[in-house]
Amino acid sequence: MKRVRFILLIIFCICKLQAQNIINGSFENNTATSFIYDLSNAQYNFTIASSSSFGLHNYGEIDLLKTGGGYWFDTTWIAEAQEGDWFISPGAMGDHHINLNGDTMLGWVYQDAFSLELDDTLSIGSWYTLSFYSKHKHPLGSFLYASGRLSVGMSHYADSFGVVIDTTAYTDTAWAQHSVHFQATSNFQHITCRPVREQIGANWAFVDNFSLRLDSTGTYIPPPASWNCLATACIDPADGNGAYVTLTDCQTACITSGINEQQGEKQLLKIVDVLGKESSSNATGLLFYIYNDGTVEKRIIIE
Repeated sequence: MKRVRFILLIIFCICKLQAQNIINGSFENNTATSFIYDLSNAQYNFTIASSSSFGLHNYGEIDLLKTGGGYWFDTTWIAEAQEGDWFISPGAMGDHHINLNGDTMLGWVYQDAFSLELDDTLSIGSWYTLSFYSKHKHPLGSFLYASGRLSVGMSHYADSFGVVIDTTAYTDTAWAQHSVHFQATSNFQHITCRPVREQIGANWAFVDNFSLRLDSTGTYIPPPASWNCLATACIDPADGNGAYVTLTDCQTACITSGINEQQGEKQLLKIVDVLGKESSSNATGLLFYIYNDGTVEKRIIIE
């Protein structure tokens, strides 16, 4: 009996170490018979198993592509999957991008995003290696089709990007494998991905063969608390990189910032003369400018 119990224990441990795999990381489990362009979020979610699309504005236009299927009108250019027959192409277009210094440049954007389901939740504190292949869309000779990066993350939900793991994987016109080593900060059950750009234009990336490997177990130690002043509120970014190490310092800065903003945004309510009658800015003599913050400015206008 002792020997049987020992064997069962070994089998259980091996199974546990092999858990937390990406279920459909190569997109082979789908209901399509041929390539499909510009799948809406709903169409994508219906077509591809264990993967969800959540592009901005509930729109999405991820392409589901197949080896030998061509791309758009250029059917002479044949793309090959890196595992099996299928792969996908998410895109991002607009002037919201990440520049070469890593700064986020705000602006309008249409951005595809998708998630991949895990067969078990990540173990908090454990270290993993996420691997995948990517390449850039076939160049069409236009500056609008610019290469960029891929941002990968981990999330509790199929339709939310969650926490960023890495945004360094560059896309190029040749397939390349990328590996990201990361620590699970919560029991997430989805790996997420979206393309980003480094200049105004579009980044259509091909992606395939996502896989996850458990490297080691461990204990997650949260970063120290820190705060950023956003508008008039203090927010902890939860990564230890906030501008203020104490909440008091942040609140003081936010109050000062709020006062300065109010002073800078005061609006003129009306102009009156010495008799209290409303007047126009074209009038002459002694005038009183009354603002919405309660301040009164006295002006003497001489023609």
